Amino acid sequence: MISQKINVNVRPSSGYLFEESDGTTIRGNSWIEVVKRVQSYRSRNRMAPGTPEKEVIAQACKRDPQLRRDALAPSARSNERPARPMVKAPVTLKSRVLGWLRSMRKLGEDKELVFVNSDERKRRAKICTGCPKRQAMKQGCGACRKALEGLRDEILGRGHATLPPEESCGVLGTDLPVMTWLDELTVENGDLPAECWRKKTL
Repeated sequence: MISQKINVNVRPSSGYLFEESDGTTIRGNSWIEVVKRVQSYRSRNRMAPGTPEKEVIAQACKRDPQLRRDALAPSARSNERPARPMVKAPVTLKSRVLGWLRSMRKLGEDKELVFVNSDERKRRAKICTGCPKRQAMKQGCGACRKALEGLRDEILGRGHATLPPEESCGVLGTDLPVMTWLDELTVENGDLPAECWRKKTL
């Protein structure tokens, strides 16, 4: 049970959330809700089920050590300075995008990817072009650019050209030239603009 492993009476500083391996941030109003949403998200996106409860708790405690049930307040420690929490280095957009592209390539190896038609692709591209969350990826060295272009070519194949916008989605950590072609499920993410075509609406 979650209550046996994490102090549910302590509100996490960043809110109830979980960073999925593909860069998606999954939020909820409680840890139980986050776990359920992780299970649902993985099921919809044909991802390995994993162990959502353990993963959510482990990530939360790593992010906020005070959430651990066995964590002691500084005043309860005898002659001991409070431990400095580990600061997790932020994951760069470049790492998120390249990771997502690799996961799409692997998915394409396991099954045939489904693409939308050019009209739908143009509609999506227009929305992304005017989106405030569109963000240029700092590609850095030539090897990174080569890797990016190679992954795009492998995923899109000959029938789907790499077209603008050529930036990335700063929220989902995805590559827009590829994502706008793929017929993917919508996602629950409050950070996406209301007009986003990837945002799940009730």
